[in-house]
Amino acid sequence: RGPAIMVMKTDRLSSHTNADDQRSYRSDDDIDRSRAESDPIQILRQQLITTGVAEADLAAIDEKIVSDVAAAADSAMRSADPQPEFGAKQAPPPACLDAATEYIGSTEPDSPMTMLQSIREVLLNQLESNPRVTLYGEDLEDPKGDVFGLTKGLSRKYGSRVKNSPLAEASIVGSAAGRALVGGRPVAFLQFADFLPIAWNQIVSEIGSMYWRTDGGWTCPVIVMLTCGGYRPGLGPFHAQTLEAVACHTPGVDVMMPATAGDAAGMLNVAFESNRPTLFFYPKSQLNDRDSSTSPDIDRHWVPLGQARIARGGSDLTLVGWGNAVPRCLQAAAALADEGIEAEVIDLRCLSPWDEAAVQRSAEKTGHMLVVHEDNHSCGLGAEIIATIAAASEQKIKLGRVTRPDTFVPFNFANQLEVLPSYQRVLEASCDMLKLDISWEKPPKREQGRYLVEAVGASPSDESVTINEWLVKAGDTVKEGNLLTEYEADKAIMDLAAPVSGEVVRLLVEVGDTAKVGAPLIELAVDENNMPPEKPLTQERPGTPIIKRQAVVASAETAISNSPAARQLVGIAAIAKRLGSQSITNPQLLSALPGKTAEDIERVTGIQARRRIIPGETVLSLASDAAKQALAEADVAVTDMDMIVVSTGTPDSITPSLACRLLFELGGDKIECQAHDISAACSGYLYALQTAWDYLQTHPEGRVLVVTSEVLSPLVDSHDFNTAIIFGDAATATVLQGANHTTGNKLRLRRPVISAQGEPGQHLTVPVPGNGQFIGMSGSKVFAEGVRKMSQMLKRACAEAELEPGELDLVVPHQANLRIMEAIRNRLKLPTEKVYANIQQMGNTSSSTIPICLSEILVEAESGQRLGLAAFGGGFTFGAAILDVV
Repeated sequence: RGPAIMVMKTDRLSSHTNADDQRSYRSDDDIDRSRAESDPIQILRQQLITTGVAEADLAAIDEKIVSDVAAAADSAMRSADPQPEFGAKQAPPPACLDAATEYIGSTEPDSPMTMLQSIREVLLNQLESNPRVTLYGEDLEDPKGDVFGLTKGLSRKYGSRVKNSPLAEASIVGSAAGRALVGGRPVAFLQFADFLPIAWNQIVSEIGSMYWRTDGGWTCPVIVMLTCGGYRPGLGPFHAQTLEAVACHTPGVDVMMPATAGDAAGMLNVAFESNRPTLFFYPKSQLNDRDSSTSPDIDRHWVPLGQARIARGGSDLTLVGWGNAVPRCLQAAAALADEGIEAEVIDLRCLSPWDEAAVQRSAEKTGHMLVVHEDNHSCGLGAEIIATIAAASEQKIKLGRVTRPDTFVPFNFANQLEVLPSYQRVLEASCDMLKLDISWEKPPKREQGRYLVEAVGASPSDESVTINEWLVKAGDTVKEGNLLTEYEADKAIMDLAAPVSGEVVRLLVEVGDTAKVGAPLIELAVDENNMPPEKPLTQERPGTPIIKRQAVVASAETAISNSPAARQLVGIAAIAKRLGSQSITNPQLLSALPGKTAEDIERVTGIQARRRIIPGETVLSLASDAAKQALAEADVAVTDMDMIVVSTGTPDSITPSLACRLLFELGGDKIECQAHDISAACSGYLYALQTAWDYLQTHPEGRVLVVTSEVLSPLVDSHDFNTAIIFGDAATATVLQGANHTTGNKLRLRRPVISAQGEPGQHLTVPVPGNGQFIGMSGSKVFAEGVRKMSQMLKRACAEAELEPGELDLVVPHQANLRIMEAIRNRLKLPTEKVYANIQQMGNTSSSTIPICLSEILVEAESGQRLGLAAFGGGFTFGAAILDVV
């Protein structure tokens, strides 16, 4: 050790003159001897010697170690200065970034799985396929299987690889870091995101920094699972936080928060594959939400890193959210859509890295963006998103946030809804940004002498209950505390007792049926004098929104843009139709539909007959006949046309287009004008009208021939009850004229509003003729989307015309069946006589349906009447238009 050290020891001992004091100290030699005896290296050396290893060999090892350390030190001293590194994450495998690989389940699964089930299935698959995967956290082992049952059954199957931990979050994450550094794939569970700060050092200084501080030498692929968020009764200040902002503030870790079961499975699969440390937040209130379930092929689910999901398309407003914010944004978007305003909802889902490009594209498209999150307002992720988009975009975008104020989540549920971004707050903020007035029609108060007993969950993650048995029936008298029913919540089987004495009026849910938590299960007649106080709030119930556009005083600029010079009138001079020559009645279809009756067909569709082609008739011949008739009615020639637009979903060739072949049929090869096809399914007529309208704005002297021609019957499987009973064949032709043509018009057209929504071909498909395939249709999906979109688009067209739907004299919705028409009528609150239908004898003729109706309406139409058109078709495509009868 050297003389200097020995002198120091001697001096220190000699400074004590009291003998007793000297005896109270151990000598430094004693201390050194004790340390040597406990030195693990010395212990190992002695054990090796005992087993026969020569001391000369050990000395050679010592010499090599000294030499290697000296060489490493010399190399370090001579190496170049390190370069700055601007990221702390290792590059993921390319498949983790490939947008084309995304799959989040089929849209209509046979055996749907909730988020809880889908996460459990991913963990089960990983445990099964990779022996390095372990799960460690509080209460994970069976029989409890996590506080929400997420890991139920896993410890029975995989034993010590699924283990309970002490209540020590730092130890949970710290030990996971150790496992990861020696090649394991640990999953660390923190029971609530609120406990994240206890493990913060392990996340920031260990798993987050490991790859960076070792220059890529070591990786620490720990997945930390954190249940998070509020929006449920029974949660309080320290079991309802999300804390995603501080998570995203941490270099080196990915941060994810799904809103659906499909995304949860796809993102967790990618987290395992990425080999990067991941903080995986999952909202407890979404765990058992059956409305966002996914298909059971969980091993296929895949969500590329950093890519957002367009949860709903739109063009007027962008709503950005994640986790619990997404269903609130979707609810607000649906309310806006009822007024013809389309909000695009972006589910960010991956928060670090986040999809800047998708958010910027949407914000620039709509010009308005609200970011919604339940984390604190100050320094929240919403501020980062807004700052990024504001800096990156050269367009003027109105930006805003709906967040939790800088306070804690209250235990009282009514107060919780006031503090968190509720559906009401999101919708009101959206209306404010779009300059819309909004008021609320409150739900009706409870009926005097009546009490509704509601479903109660067993835990904050319970979404619904299933009635196993009713213990009472209508007419029974019950006392407070009597058992009413046994039902199964998402987490446990429980009994429901009467909260008040009374008589059973009716049971509102049948045995075996499922009801949402908070939904009424049973109605009691109670003594009004002993009526209990209002029940505690268990769901957000703000009432029905009433949204109106604010009155705006037109500026000089606005007046100019709306002047006749800026928006030229477009007239319709003629509408003609050509139907398939044979009428096929319901009884004629029954030979291919065993077990069905003519009454079955009419009950489902409202159709009694449909028109179909005969031998010799084609999609071109029908189009040509209709066009010739329309030109004759308008007293114009094909040489007067500046454009021919043909809407068809069933062309008999791709090239030449049906429009060019029709042009040849009408005038040979000596006539030139614009001619092209449009493929927009049942909305094709409205798409073609908008094309014509836009052209005639800059060509007021022009004329356009719009033709629809659909021959669907050869593409129908006669044995498919869903399609064989619906489709027919027909063509129409419409002559439109610019503003310079002031005579001969029967209708005046306002610019149609059209839009589309991506659809992968699962719900409504028309195959290419001649390939042996048939039309396919998922009736329930088409019904729901069709009713919603047609109602929305008609409201939007009315709003642009400064009308209410009720002010229209007649509405012509595209007719797939009478049930859709009735649903639209109810949604728009129109009397029966204001909705026009001819489907009984025509069937569904796709884009020809609406102009066929118009050709019939014009026979008795009166000047000044206003007509509304709405269509929805495959794609999905949809649109609406307003016409004035001249």
